[in-house]
Amino acid sequence: MISSLDVALKIRQRLNKIDTQDDENLPIYVIVEAYNKAQLNIVNRLSNKNNIYKTGLESSTKRVDDLQILINPEPKILTSEKKEGYYLTEPIPKDYLRYIRTTCIGTNKKCSRKEIYIYLQEESNLNTLLANELVNPSFEWAETIGTITGDQIKIFTQEKFDINKVYLTYLRKPRAIDIAGYIKRDGSDSTNIDPELPDDMVEMSIDEACRILSGDMQNQFSNQIAQQNLQNTE
Repeated sequence: MISSLDVALKIRQRLNKIDTQDDENLPIYVIVEAYNKAQLNIVNRLSNKNNIYKTGLESSTKRVDDLQILINPEPKILTSEKKEGYYLTEPIPKDYLRYIRTTCIGTNKKCSRKEIYIYLQEESNLNTLLANELVNPSFEWAETIGTITGDQIKIFTQEKFDINKVYLTYLRKPRAIDIAGYIKRDGSDSTNIDPELPDDMVEMSIDEACRILSGDMQNQFSNQIAQQNLQNTE
């Protein structure tokens, strides 16, 4: 398990290759900020299809192993409010990063409880989708469509059924690390908070942090080395 202190040491060592002394005046809080930005970049890169292999969150066993710690084991229950033709949930959790799946419990006059699967769609296509009998809300087929807008989920019913509970499964943001020894922006003391990601992803995040920092310091050599390391490990 790589600790936050290990992270800082590895970043300093990689920036100091060939005695560049790039980290000579690098404050701890700068390293912490760079790493936290870097791990978010890495999780984003691996969980969508914009990485070099065009693979997403559950496209391989390795992706599942790397990212499963960030998937909520039990779906988050969201309350919802009835509107005209749809339901609007409470705001999605603040640590939300990427959508995985949503279901809800639907009822009508003939059936008191049925699990409805919600398929996420684009807000711009709603007029076409809601008019299409093959994809619009169907209690009989236990399917409907939804969108995410304003940090809330819209679930369309077209008054065909009511919704009791909404269940959201999602990929959350990784926990931010911290290192004791400086005063944070809110005036509180920093503490040691270790990475929660698997070691291979921590190493990738360290390379990405080095890339970010070397770019800030205009060190082209360190930037190229960090970029090469990322491509080799991704």
